[in-house]
Amino acid sequence: MRVLFVCTGNICRSAAAQLLVSSWSSTTPDSPEIRSAGTRAQPGRPMHEFTAQALERIGVDGRSFTSRRLTARDIEESDLVLAMTAQHRADVLGLAPRRLRRVFTLVEAAALSADVDEDSFAQLAPSDRGPALADALADRRAMRRGPRPDEDILDPVSMPASVHAEVVDRIADALRSIPLLSGR
Repeated sequence: MRVLFVCTGNICRSAAAQLLVSSWSSTTPDSPEIRSAGTRAQPGRPMHEFTAQALERIGVDGRSFTSRRLTARDIEESDLVLAMTAQHRADVLGLAPRRLRRVFTLVEAAALSADVDEDSFAQLAPSDRGPALADALADRRAMRRGPRPDEDILDPVSMPASVHAEVVDRIADALRSIPLLSGR
């Protein structure tokens, strides 16, 4: 399973999501391949200091992280792409429009996961789990009716440390709702 997280600079939100899932899945068999990138990232930048501190308080080390810029190849090679905002989702689809069934905002994927049974993926080969999860989410998105909740995760880049901590907590909460990423 190959998962890609996307934000703007790849130094706060998508980086935090990548490191959270990587830390949760490092002890499980068939761990997913987790990557992140930014739509406007400057490659090689370290994680934002306040985001790294927010991760450290929950036992995740972000000191060795470096940013990457999003490419169409990143998207094409991913089974599931989770963007931090609706604009990031649109940017991803601008690079790879045929990947619509694989691209969601993180908050959207978490909401759509409410009735997805993680056990239903157990009988699948590890390489089939990511596409199956994306298909399940896409099918639920197609049936969704009514107004959507705010799907954007705030960009904390110029905010105080407390906002970075809130953003990391919101990302962690959303990730815990998504089968195969929750570390359960």
